[in-house]
Amino acid sequence: MVKLGLALPIIGISIIAYSASREEKVESSLDPCVIAHILLYTPEVTLGGQASLSALVINRSFDERECIVDLVVDNYVVDSKKVSIPPLDFAYVNMSFKPSREGMYVLDIAGFQSLLVARAPPPKPPVLELPEELKKKFQSLLPGAVSFEEVTTGDKVYYKGFDSKGELLGYLFQVTALGLTDKLLVTAAVSPDYKIVAIDVEPAPGADHLFNPDIATSKFEDQFKGLGMNDLALKPQGKIDAVTMATYSSKAVVEAVRSYLQAIMQS
Repeated sequence: MVKLGLALPIIGISIIAYSASREEKVESSLDPCVIAHILLYTPEVTLGGQASLSALVINRSFDERECIVDLVVDNYVVDSKKVSIPPLDFAYVNMSFKPSREGMYVLDIAGFQSLLVARAPPPKPPVLELPEELKKKFQSLLPGAVSFEEVTTGDKVYYKGFDSKGELLGYLFQVTALGLTDKLLVTAAVSPDYKIVAIDVEPAPGADHLFNPDIATSKFEDQFKGLGMNDLALKPQGKIDAVTMATYSSKAVVEAVRSYLQAIMQS
């Protein structure tokens, strides 16, 4: 009985030691850095643009690990990131890819795949040759505009103004406004978020006399700057003071600008 009592603990110890050794071998054979999933933010880009995605990386070991994440496209590593992750923790790793051709790409991170479509940028609008006087007027109201695209909506014609990189700077139009006795030529620029950048008021061709010339001065014109549709009205309904002895002309200018702004916003 004594001998059996001594033998049992020894057997128990040997089993525990074998079990612990086996767990260590299993853990050491597994890669501690695991990709849980990837997220592609932009499934479609134009050539020259960049696709962004992120990978969720988990460290399943009991030690801090340095994990390397590779983004593979067409069997080539196009982006590689290294991240240190605390034990039993995770991190998001941001990756990017810039396509060089049109078509479909398979973005692969550790077997997780996402499809990306690359398209050619839309063709640039043809260069519109405006009359020189109108072009200078537009450029004075919307500095930086070097090319223009004509847009027709209903009975109105307005223009998109682009900078040298082809970026939209704003919208422009020219309209005749009729007061009680005045005939006015109104030129205006509108920002991409539909706020008035600037306007210019002058006598329309053939109408050299204005009942009150103040209607064509910066004191009246500057009131329009920064206004949106809700503020484009004479006081008290809006934010614009009418010119003394030229109320009808002031209202005609406001209504002309409002009608074009509305057309631009709806087209």
